[in-house]
Amino acid sequence: MDTLYKKIALAIGLNPRTEALVCEAKRIQQAFQTELLLIHVGEQTPEREKLMSEFLQNAQAKDLPLKWIDKNSVTENIIKTCESESVDLLIIGAFARETFLKRQIGSVSRALARKANCSLLILTDPSKDPKPFRKIVVDGNDPTKALETISVALTWEKIEDATQVHILKEANMLGLSIMASEDRSEEEITTLKRDSVKHTIDELERLIQPIVSPDSKINIKIISGKFGYEIARFSSRILADLLIVPAPERSLGILDRIFTHDLEHILADLPTNVLIAY
Repeated sequence: MDTLYKKIALAIGLNPRTEALVCEAKRIQQAFQTELLLIHVGEQTPEREKLMSEFLQNAQAKDLPLKWIDKNSVTENIIKTCESESVDLLIIGAFARETFLKRQIGSVSRALARKANCSLLILTDPSKDPKPFRKIVVDGNDPTKALETISVALTWEKIEDATQVHILKEANMLGLSIMASEDRSEEEITTLKRDSVKHTIDELERLIQPIVSPDSKINIKIISGKFGYEIARFSSRILADLLIVPAPERSLGILDRIFTHDLEHILADLPTNVLIAY
């Protein structure tokens, strides 16, 4: 039995995507052999209780525990419920792109992404016939959280029998720019870039060596540019099933939206399912 998540929760309403979200959550529950709690956002009336009971019966989820929370202060109430229930992983649904309408519908999802105090899995396209996450991309760029985040990715790799885990790290472009600004030939600059990339890969390989098993399917990729944007673009390009990133050191606020935090680039245009590892 894997102990990465002892208890997971799924936040749901009553809408056309809910059954697919329940199916996805049940698959993950079975994969990790853990508990699953449903958190329903809506007023608990006899009529809604009847509708929810019928829905859970149809979704073959009538035996799952269910918590009701009020629509007022939804984000705070979901977070409080996760705290009181000792939830390790919260699963939510979200729209992939933020048009005006989708921003309104998906505002709770994005608020949770910025404030949740447990790991958060955002599903962009849930299915009633869910499949394992075979292609995984992981953020290996945070110097203090890279090892922990990659370790989470390797656990998912094992559970999902993934075909590839792509670890992305940012190239040291500032150092390269300083070296290139000196009086060097184009050939010397090319060599410096190649050596810098190799050094970055070697450092990352040494870091993860203790946690990588012989059968892990690891691919280290060094990227340049705005990291949040580039890792999202890479995930989209390879049709990744899951992007794993570390939770920020603190809740993201308005300044992180103005001076864009890497996570904000990802949340603004979700490239695939995203796991924010807490």
